[in-house]
Amino acid sequence: MEMSKFEQLLKQRLLREARNYYPDKFNNLYEGQKRPFKKKAIGLAKRVLFRPTLLHVAFLSPWFFRSVFLKVNGNIQPYFERLDKFHDLLATDQSKDLFLQLLAYRILGAVKVRLPLDTPDYWSTRKAVDDAGDKERALKVPYKPWVLPLHDLSDYGYPIKLYLYARAVHTVFCLPHYCHKEAHAAIRIGPEVGDTVLDLGGCYGDTALYFANEVGAGGKVFVFEFIPGNLEILRKNLDLNPELSQRIEVVEKPLWDTSDLDVYYTDKGASSTVNFSNFPGSDGQSLTTTIDDFVESEKLDRVDLVKTDIEGAEPFAIAGAVKTLRRFKPKLAISIYHGMSDFSGIIHQINELDLGYEFYFRHATTHTSETILFCKVP
Repeated sequence: MEMSKFEQLLKQRLLREARNYYPDKFNNLYEGQKRPFKKKAIGLAKRVLFRPTLLHVAFLSPWFFRSVFLKVNGNIQPYFERLDKFHDLLATDQSKDLFLQLLAYRILGAVKVRLPLDTPDYWSTRKAVDDAGDKERALKVPYKPWVLPLHDLSDYGYPIKLYLYARAVHTVFCLPHYCHKEAHAAIRIGPEVGDTVLDLGGCYGDTALYFANEVGAGGKVFVFEFIPGNLEILRKNLDLNPELSQRIEVVEKPLWDTSDLDVYYTDKGASSTVNFSNFPGSDGQSLTTTIDDFVESEKLDRVDLVKTDIEGAEPFAIAGAVKTLRRFKPKLAISIYHGMSDFSGIIHQINELDLGYEFYFRHATTHTSETILFCKVP
């Protein structure tokens, strides 16, 4: 079995990371909570088994590496060929290196791999954001995190006030994770002045407000959100920011590849569940739309940026946006972390449209959440 360049690079990365051991990682990962016994056992096993000498032996057989090792660790094996091609499609060495590092994290785990953002500066900023939140004026919600402190973001350069948990404030505004930059390659992919943005998965309105600030008075943001509890908080946040809210239009429909399908949901914030069949405990029902149908009904003459974080519905939303992508070739910021199928497959779905997109890779947490695929036509 012949080794591809990707397989060679992945093995090299795994052998390099296998030298590490990060017991302190769990202090941050669980944020002061007691680490589950199962996680402790897995971490100990990986510390013992994932040593360079043992991995060298395991990697002697290409068949064992692909068919056994990658299946047991990280469930990578079923997606290996698509991940190989994913690596080749990435436009820069920086994106390719981060891609390999995140795969190593998924395979070896937090005990062996420290992701780039996991630094003292990251955690000190995160703590500062948390400390700055006004918990006396927090908004209570009937699910975790139970309260949403009021944050004034003027200290971070944004004329924005909103109810939000600290982790999201840090990720959306301090990083910010929906703007990709590579200084050495003079690359910037994100919202620009005058842009029309489709914000798919608005939740509490934080990303919509971020985009509205970046696009300026001449820009426009359409934010898609349909869970009633999320909409209630979203509108409270828009009311706190009347100038920015003038640039934002709320679309109360879920995105799919077909319009007018019944969707049933539970109303639990970011943990809401969605199903096409009614189910015990559902809180309500909505009708789907597609990006193409929305753009046509609104008679939009431009779409400059599409952002998605819609809990695994991304492939279907993209399938319902083909006309829009062909017509406008907007910048894309697509969440691909909801499952390995999305992680390995969405890049190929977009590439197969043959629209000339270049692809870049961004990861905005110290664990597996918030992986973004950035796409731009030069």
